This record gives sequence, C-alpha cells and structure tokens, in this order.
Amino acid sequence: MNKKKYFCFIFFITFSMSSVSSDKECFAKKIQIMKPEYPAADISGFNTISFDIDRNGFLKNIRSLEGKCLLKNKTKEYEFRPCGIFKKYAIAAATSFRYSKPIKKNGESCVITNQTHRFTFIKDNSEITISTYKKALDAFDSEINTKN
Repeated sequence: MNKKKYFCFIFFITFSMSSVSSDKECFAKKIQIMKPEYPAADISGFNTISFDIDRNGFLKNIRSLEGKCLLKNKTKEYEFRPCGIFKKYAIAAATSFRYSKPIKKNGESCVITNQTHRFTFIKDNSEITISTYKKALDAFDSEINTKN
C-alpha cells in the first residue's frame, strides 16, 4: 500500500483549544477530533454533520446535514453537487470526537445542542486539486451566505 493511501486509512487524533457553546452560558473545549477514513472512490467533497454534546463531553444525535461531491459541470468547471458517499465516514469519525464536560460560568453542568462540523475529503494532496477544491468551496459558501 503506498504512503498516500496508507495515511488516508490511519486515524489521526488532534488536540485543539477551540471551544463551543449552545448559548452564551454553556461552554466546552474540543479535546479530541478524528480524521475520517477516505472512501474507496476517486472523488473529493465534504460532509457536514450536526450533533449535541452531552454532560460528559460525548457527542449524541450525530446526523448528516449535507454531503457534496466536487464534480465537473457541462462547461467543464468544478462545482459541488449533492452526494452521499462521505456520510458514513463523517458520522463514524464524529463518534470519536471528545469535548471537555460542558459547564456554565457558575460551574453548573449543562448540555450543548445543534453544533456542526464540516469534514473535508480531498482525493489527493496535489496543489492543483487543493486550489480547485478551495475555489469551488469558496463559491459554494458565497452562494449559501447570499441566500441567508
């Protein structure tokens, strides 16, 4: 198995000091995040998940909100189109996320609801692929922000 594929299938644990909150009174720090396994497909894209954080810092109610694949359109430009290929990989990786126990400012235990995370799947790490992906993602995010 070549190095690129080898790294696609290894789970990486990273630590982060970012925090989340469901309202202005309940906070938790992200302490573990898992990189998803890459599907056996020659395609790039993303999957956005939604989840709640329970009183112990574990994710509950993990669900896929949106999955998109980066595909060429009729004019040979890349764009994101709906697809479900990344859904199970994003959900599986999210089950390994960990947060500190959510607490309010007064130290009281709480839960955090309706959080989101976008998993990115890029088929290779070539500069051309990454720049194409970023360009298409910027266009997609701009379109979403314009609608909201």
